[in-house]
Amino acid sequence: MKKRVVTNVSIISIILTSFIVLTSCTNNTIKDINIIKTKKVSVGSYKAHIIDKRTVIETLTSDKFEGRAVGSKGNRLTEDYLENLFKDIGLSSVFNNKYRHKYDTSNSNIIGKIDGKSDNAIIISAHFDHIGIQDGKIIRGAIDNASGVSVLLEVAETLKNKYSIDKPEFDIIFAAFNGEESGMKGSSEFVHDIIGEYDNLIDINIDSVGYKNGGKVTFLNNKGYDTLNKSMEKILKNNGLEVTLGNKILGRSDSDSFKRPEMKSICIIEENVKEVIHSERDTPEMVDYSRLDKISNSVIELVESITYD
Repeated sequence: MKKRVVTNVSIISIILTSFIVLTSCTNNTIKDINIIKTKKVSVGSYKAHIIDKRTVIETLTSDKFEGRAVGSKGNRLTEDYLENLFKDIGLSSVFNNKYRHKYDTSNSNIIGKIDGKSDNAIIISAHFDHIGIQDGKIIRGAIDNASGVSVLLEVAETLKNKYSIDKPEFDIIFAAFNGEESGMKGSSEFVHDIIGEYDNLIDINIDSVGYKNGGKVTFLNNKGYDTLNKSMEKILKNNGLEVTLGNKILGRSDSDSFKRPEMKSICIIEENVKEVIHSERDTPEMVDYSRLDKISNSVIELVESITYD
């Protein structure tokens, strides 16, 4: 596919400028994003009503879902559950008129979108798989990452309601990834298949949030004060959350799959989650739903602030 050039990416509240795709025969590069100011956006009357984050988390962490390990019955039930919720929300398909995006012979991501007006896209992502049964006990994965999935679903419905009449300026893709715990296989295949479909892509990944003892919100593998991070930082703070860009939490998540010159990515996480994730303690009782509300609202505000001229 012929590579195209997009210039003058701006933001209404967080003005993104200098978002230029440099074209050559072999490579596209996105320049850094500049921030000028932030402005709080009210989610108003289009708040989600089908999606309840508590119900989503309690369902995904129940005995029936067996800890959601890739290849397990519980993981397949999770695919079914999320596919039905995407349908209830009314998202459009991205691949082959289906929500299921197979990345191998037996496992799927669940992908949907809100159709926009341009060849640009914002991706909201969160992985739904976990590590299953260990030593005969279910590792439920409430914080990692039923929490992120619940935020993704609420954001999806809220923005679908918001844009029920007028389309957004860009596609908003909602990617529930499988296979994160086994090497980010689902997100890697998604990135492979989405390349060339859009002029510009920004991924906002949500992984392990809403922990009662989570401390400050931060960004996984943050290598400096990137302006996308600073934009998200200001909005999170405006929503009453403590944020740090200086906490260099290291790890792997699906945002790594988007670390390409032609893409921009950020992974929202909390500084103390390693206390609880991948352990028996990672249960719904560990979730602070008021924190999740603030994270959902922050993601919505960031998405609503972006326009392409």
